Order: sequence, then structure tokens, then C-alpha cells
Amino acid sequence: MVILTHTLFIRGESGDTPVEIRLYQPEHLVEDIGESWGCRFEIDWPDETKSMVIHGVDALQALILSMMCVGVHLYVSEYHDDGVLYAPGREGGYGFPVTPNLRDLLVGRDKELF
Repeated sequence: MVILTHTLFIRGESGDTPVEIRLYQPEHLVEDIGESWGCRFEIDWPDETKSMVIHGVDALQALILSMMCVGVHLYVSEYHDDGVLYAPGREGGYGFPVTPNLRDLLVGRDKELF
């Protein structure tokens, strides 16, 4: 079940392209390698949808790590590098945390919050 959607945009010559991000409710997983919690996210990039399940020891850890993984994908994207990815009304930044080794990439409000 989707628990969060967030829409960013990519500026283009023919108009802005929406990039929808979806986070799903963490699920308890029992697999051959043991138990964990998984939290799926999806990013609808213009050329493909990036979908991953991030695992944690509990639901909260899986959710937090999934949010950080979204932030990593946003900040290392070619759209960020090109300066065309944006979130309206956020004074810069995208609204997702990143791992500590990428904090130097943060822009706008994200720099203050994360």
C-alpha cells in the first residue's frame, strides 16, 4: 500500500516533466536467509521507473533507509547534476534525507534540514 507520494519536476524546453515518487508501507518478510522488513520505493524517471525494496531490522528502519535511498538516487541523478530537477515551493532541495557521505551534495532547505 502506498503511504507517501511526492512529485518533483524536471525543467525542459517543452515544459516541465513530473517525477512521481512513491513509498510503500513496510512489510514483514520471512525468507530463507531470515526475517526482515522491506520498504519499497519507486521513482518515475522520464526514461524508466526505478523500483527497489530496502531492508531493515524493523519497519521504522526499513522506512528510514528507503527514504535515504530515494534521496541518494535524486542527488546522484543526471537531472540534479544538470540543475533541472526541482521541487516547487521548497526553496531548493527535494525533501529527502541522504546518507552522510553525500551531505555535501544537498541544496536549498535540504542543506539546513538534513
